[in-house]
Amino acid sequence: LGGIGSALTGASLLHHVESIAATNEAIFGGTAASGEVVLVHVKLLSGSAGEVTVRSNSQSASDAAMTAILGALN
Repeated sequence: LGGIGSALTGASLLHHVESIAATNEAIFGGTAASGEVVLVHVKLLSGSAGEVTVRSNSQSASDAAMTAILGALN
């Protein structure tokens, strides 16, 4: 999770909240440009696969966060 975490926090997108090494999961949080709180859950799966869940009270904030996350990871 170190590389993903570095990409997300290094791009000033999110702040690390918690890591769960036993299950390869991490939680990040931040504030969208609109002021909405955004929470991100990352789970690494076997191989090079993973799941990213973005939650916010605003669909547009979730969409913007996911776009920024994908940009940071590419």
